[in-house]
Amino acid sequence: MSPITSLPLYPFAFYPLSFILSVFAKRGLTEQGHKLSSRYIVITMRRVLLFVFCLAPLLIAGCSKFPVGQWEGKEFSRVTSADCILDAVLVEGSVDATTSESSRVFIVPKGTQYKTSDPLFAVERASFVADHVRDLKLYWEAKRVLALEYQDARIFHYSNFASMTGLDGRESGCEIRLHWVDNVPVNTSH
Repeated sequence: MSPITSLPLYPFAFYPLSFILSVFAKRGLTEQGHKLSSRYIVITMRRVLLFVFCLAPLLIAGCSKFPVGQWEGKEFSRVTSADCILDAVLVEGSVDATTSESSRVFIVPKGTQYKTSDPLFAVERASFVADHVRDLKLYWEAKRVLALEYQDARIFHYSNFASMTGLDGRESGCEIRLHWVDNVPVNTSH
């Protein structure tokens, strides 16, 4: 068996190339009426390798997740629960100029100041994350029931409850309800 037609234990990426070269060698393909020389096969192999090595970084870059900018938000509103234990904090912000502004709602112990670096305000702890939000209002319906009222939003994440350990070490939580408000006037004249 010739070295060209055998498939030695090369790295996996070379198997397709070895297969192509073995087809050339077995069929005795011709170039301009002449039998293919080993020089032509080597040149073809180099071209294929060059193409693969030039294409590989593009494929890797296209399939990988590049780090994005840091989300910068500002506290927009804060509503304290009736029992004065929890605050519902609405934070609005964006990553950069090319992204739309998004809204996040966090349930935190009363008086917790908003800081991007604070773990209580990490996106994983947000009870509500949306963009294209219009007329979002927060209010407490009951002692531990928060209502989020909005006219329009593209919601990425919503949790109907939140719980945390307060500053005093006690576990506290609340229910969260969404209320969509349709303020479009209805045409009743037909």
